[in-house]
Amino acid sequence: MPRRPTKNEAESGNIGVVVRVRPFIQREQGATCCVSMPSTRKVTVTDESGRQTTFEFDRSYWSFRPSDINFASQEVLMQEQGKRIVDNALAGYNNCLFAYGQTGSGKTYSVCGLDHPPEERGLLPRVIEGLFQDMGRQQAENADGCYLQFRCKVSYMEIYNEQIRDLLVKVEDREGKLEVRSHPKVGTFVPGLTECAVANYAEVRKIILFGAKAKVMAATNMNSGSSRSHCIFTFSLERTKVDAGRTTEFRSKVNLVDLAGSERQKKTGAVGDRLREGASINQSLSMLAAVILRLADHPGSKEFVPFRNSKLTHLLQESLGGNSKTVLLAAISPAASDSSETLSTLRFANTCTRVSLRARKNMESKEDIVSQLKQEIDSLRAGGCMSDAERLKEIEHLRDKYEKCHEAALDEARHLAAEREAALKDMGLSLDELSSAFNVDKHMPKLANISDDPSLNGCLLYFLSPKEATTVGSNPQCTIQLTGIGVKPFMCSLTNTRNQVVTMALLNEKGGLLTENEAQQSRVLINGQRPARRTELCHTDRLIIGHAYCFRVILPAQAGDGKDDAAGFEQAVEEVLQGASESTECLAMLSAIQDRIG
Repeated sequence: MPRRPTKNEAESGNIGVVVRVRPFIQREQGATCCVSMPSTRKVTVTDESGRQTTFEFDRSYWSFRPSDINFASQEVLMQEQGKRIVDNALAGYNNCLFAYGQTGSGKTYSVCGLDHPPEERGLLPRVIEGLFQDMGRQQAENADGCYLQFRCKVSYMEIYNEQIRDLLVKVEDREGKLEVRSHPKVGTFVPGLTECAVANYAEVRKIILFGAKAKVMAATNMNSGSSRSHCIFTFSLERTKVDAGRTTEFRSKVNLVDLAGSERQKKTGAVGDRLREGASINQSLSMLAAVILRLADHPGSKEFVPFRNSKLTHLLQESLGGNSKTVLLAAISPAASDSSETLSTLRFANTCTRVSLRARKNMESKEDIVSQLKQEIDSLRAGGCMSDAERLKEIEHLRDKYEKCHEAALDEARHLAAEREAALKDMGLSLDELSSAFNVDKHMPKLANISDDPSLNGCLLYFLSPKEATTVGSNPQCTIQLTGIGVKPFMCSLTNTRNQVVTMALLNEKGGLLTENEAQQSRVLINGQRPARRTELCHTDRLIIGHAYCFRVILPAQAGDGKDDAAGFEQAVEEVLQGASESTECLAMLSAIQDRIG
């Protein structure tokens, strides 16, 4: 049995690698499966020529068919990978799990999952819930007279086109560019990034939901699909224990990373802005591959590693080559048509198995860190060099962060939470949140967003009040204000009659009713077709507004008629495709929608 390291020693190990294969999605029904898992560690892929290649990893998860005896559910992933992250974090080690794979391979489902039903939740909410459960258990089991305190903070960001976005701030309130910085004592950090103190899982869940909504809003406003960005959720933990006059402290950090899907121009047919977005994604993923290859080929050497060539690798510097226990989750498609991308993902994963890490317990006290930061500030001020001004500002930011007492941080977090709650009224709330918070009639008709990312379906919800007509458009006077490509000041109005019938009227840019001829030029579609200027909507209709928004109509009064209530983005695209030959306008809209889903 290997000797356990002391608190001052580093624990050596390699990046752990697990592979998960998803089921066929709708467009792949009837396809040939090219993936098999002959054991819990092996993955075999059959390429288009019939050649088989077998890889061996730390764990392989067969999530292809729920009826199979070896089917790996979200709970299995939590028990085997998430629980290890929880245990390591509560022992004082930094942790990172990052999901890698082609677009549509199931990365986001594994990391985030679905909010409902609970068994569909991903690793992110399950790990955070597990951390709070174990912290509560430790405090309950704590001996009398022993002081034990946990202090927790979270941040949520995405990297889009090499720009960092703070997902805990409203889109319109984001100011300036966020940059990655490094410090030998605290590692990488982002000055100006929102960090929220949290006291329980319920607070974190609200933050996760807000981040998901902010991500949707940014995606539609900029016509960028959800898979176009890398998302990083960070949970920071500090523990202080005083027992018999002896104080022990440790810090740990958990990074849960959902990487953007790799883009192949030939398959996506990407052009223009979409092609540039794909190139940016591929560039950052190429930098990630270059870093991994350098670390794998030169373990333990002092050879230069290009971490700073991209914001993604710079942010993950500790997780990839330093003080962290890191796991790569490689998500793969089972479809034979994706065999080349699947093999590429598995070869990258195989390289990761050779990257060595040296995780150590973070036992530095907050006082020690603040003392060192103050010394560095005094040194920079004494130097008086203008080039040090920006560095001085960054170190002062770190000092203020570590000096702030936890109670003050919680008060600030509550203020920010109130601002986010107010913002949610404009962004759209989930049914459960809105019904409980504002006593909304559950029978009221509503619009739910349809996203190319299944985990974001229904993330935005707009209720249609029977008291007055609901107007939709970019004008601030509209009840539902949307901004994005093709969205005019006024697009349409929706009238709810006694929660039984919803009638849509097409509007001109001044808010008046369109003529029949004008209606033929409208950028509003129902189930892929241009409607008449007045139309009665039905339960599960797909409503497309401009080129950036797609909604599902929910009419609870009609929900009991047996209609499918889970129509997805692919169905909406197929409907537009069927009518695409009718006009060049439909072709343009189809192109825009294809830009969103690849």
